[in-house]
Amino acid sequence: MSNELDELRADIRSLTEDLVRLLSKRLEVAKRIGMVKMRHGLGIVDEKAEDELRSHILSMCDALSLDRIFVNRMLNLLFAESTRVQEAMYEEMGRVEEKEERSKSGGGGDESSVGRARMRPVDIFSKARVLERMGREIIHMEIGEPRLTIPSKVRQSLIDALDKGRYHYTESKGLEELRSAIADILNVRYSASLSKDDVIITPGGRFAVYLAMLASLKPGDEVLVVEPAWPAYIDIAEFIGVKVRRLSTRLEDGWSIDIGKLKSIMNQNTRMLILNYPNNPTGKIIEKDTLDAIVDVARSKGMMILSDEVYADLAFKDFNSILQYNYDKSIMVSSFSKGPSMTGFRIGYAATTSKQIIDGMSRLQSMMLTCVAEPIQYSALAALSSMDHVRSNATIIKSRLDLICRRLMDMQLSFYRPDGAMYVFAKVDINSDMKRFVDALLEKGVAVAPGSGFGSCYDRFIRISAGVDERVLSKGLDIIGDVLNMMGRDRENE
Repeated sequence: MSNELDELRADIRSLTEDLVRLLSKRLEVAKRIGMVKMRHGLGIVDEKAEDELRSHILSMCDALSLDRIFVNRMLNLLFAESTRVQEAMYEEMGRVEEKEERSKSGGGGDESSVGRARMRPVDIFSKARVLERMGREIIHMEIGEPRLTIPSKVRQSLIDALDKGRYHYTESKGLEELRSAIADILNVRYSASLSKDDVIITPGGRFAVYLAMLASLKPGDEVLVVEPAWPAYIDIAEFIGVKVRRLSTRLEDGWSIDIGKLKSIMNQNTRMLILNYPNNPTGKIIEKDTLDAIVDVARSKGMMILSDEVYADLAFKDFNSILQYNYDKSIMVSSFSKGPSMTGFRIGYAATTSKQIIDGMSRLQSMMLTCVAEPIQYSALAALSSMDHVRSNATIIKSRLDLICRRLMDMQLSFYRPDGAMYVFAKVDINSDMKRFVDALLEKGVAVAPGSGFGSCYDRFIRISAGVDERVLSKGLDIIGDVLNMMGRDRENE
């Protein structure tokens, strides 16, 4: 038996060596493809080419007695690695071109400047902070922070927690009292059927998204993201080795989802659909009949739905939660950052009736950070009994958004009047160099989030946040108008 086993292991070794050599050759070809794309100004990802290759390879599976799901995952890993090497080439080329431009203009520049391909809100926030440390005054219209007062009960709850010695470990899922209160509120609000065991308390909504994806997906799986979308969904998916498929929506269509297109993008390896309504960055609230259709599609395919409802407290029209459908493959994520304006407390939660998912999230959280700080959990419990304060915050945010919309209409910019959330996603039709526009605003003291951070089709958009008071907003909007006029004059003189 020993000789036979040794011979088989030698075969495995030899075949694995062949695979590695073929992988090396494949990546070399991927680089050459990237060079051709760069010469012709093409994008990196070509979904049509990937799908054609996928279809061809999967057609071989039955004859070779290979599992299609396994092969699909392998293909996604190969596609992801090809994309990575081509992105590295594009980024290097961008750095070279930017260095040449600085050299021609006589400026030394700063190597930490935001890259050309995709400027995220956090990139602009970081640049704004650097300028502030240099003594510059910056109006922050790029960050999703309401900057409103927290309820007085929340302040007192922190003091009480310390006085009563409530600063120890809790179970990984969070305080039973807090989880029960959240489940009760969601059941009343959305006619759901949650128990305390269906809720997990997390350090912010972002970590809840991360845990949900990590507990539900494997490397090589696929998620479908409706764009424009908060950048974290794609960042997390790519970090854990999951392929992202994108469904782009359009301003001209009121950011509505085409169910036919949604179905056409899915395949048997699409494990999860990620929704975010009220939407960041557009403020759109999905129509009920559209959500009905999406849930029907998900049920028919056994696909999970991750619904980020962090802005539900800031909904200005009827809002429908995924929890209303009692779909056992759905996960709702929320946070105390927006409605109660508790961004710095870093506390959020997820709710799902899937025992497998909630237990997986709990195990991961236990490994990573044990639990959310106990005093912070008591502050969240206090916030749940302060809904009048939350409604007042929503009124303030709505007033700020109305101001932004009025001023943008005066500037003749195109946008969707938000149904909720705290942003206006405006189309800026001046020229193709949006980095120049965003940098010009920052130089004048206004930070906005570039649309390129929310999807590949939104380079000509900016996201304006209602995160500062109306007096400061007005000042910032004045500056945006001035820079728009300046850029318009520049275009006419070209």
